[in-house]
Amino acid sequence: MLGTEPFWAIHVSEGKLRYMTPEDQEGRQIEIQREQTERDELALSGTLEGEALTLSVTEEPCSDGMSDRSYPFAATLRLGKATLRGCARPTEP
Repeated sequence: MLGTEPFWAIHVSEGKLRYMTPEDQEGRQIEIQREQTERDELALSGTLEGEALTLSVTEEPCSDGMSDRSYPFAATLRLGKATLRGCARPTEP
């Protein structure tokens, strides 16, 4: 998953989430829990440096706004009081 302005990226794998920024390219990894939602979306939650983190991913076309690339999913990241939006695609095997 990725977002622009501000730039950020997330990689989710095996119950863990890695949050990366241009200033922290190695990123910070946290354990996450999958949440139940009423809508058809993937919802994950955890805590990053004392701040609540929630990630929602919905199946809808998304463009990163900086390239012609299209993604099949839209992502919303809430970190503390900040809300960031971006696009997502499945991890390639």
